[in-house]
Amino acid sequence: MHRDPQTLFETAHAMMASSSGGERLSRAASMMKQAADAGHGGAANNYGTMLQNGRGVAEDLEAARTYYQLAADTGLAEGQFNIGFMHLHGLGGGQDVDRAFGWFLEAGAGGDTDACTHLGQMHMLGEGCEQDFTAAKNWWRRGAAEGDGRCAFNL
Repeated sequence: MHRDPQTLFETAHAMMASSSGGERLSRAASMMKQAADAGHGGAANNYGTMLQNGRGVAEDLEAARTYYQLAADTGLAEGQFNIGFMHLHGLGGGQDVDRAFGWFLEAGAGGDTDACTHLGQMHMLGEGCEQDFTAAKNWWRRGAAEGDGRCAFNL
């Protein structure tokens, strides 16, 4: 039976929320992958997370990176943060701090508070960009305004 990507995503998400593992979680992962492969950004991000953490599927950091990239390419801020995180830490491929910084900028512009935290730190340290304490504070202020405690603490 063929279902549209949004329906697959919603069904898989509901199954994941009500499952602690086993066959039900594996079926949810399969549906999430189908939705991701059909171009659903949220599903690609969720499936990437499942692959990164070995939840419902075998851990596979290279594949996680691929699915996060698919999510990022749809403009999903969480996916942009996740692919940036993979680049920053060299997970599932080579480390590339400059690419991480670029993805964090995209995610931060999209309202991702994890990206605000990382952008503030990168600006403070001059990692992937010029050291700029004002920019660091601005990113942390932005994240704190969204309720992120890490950004508020860093301020």
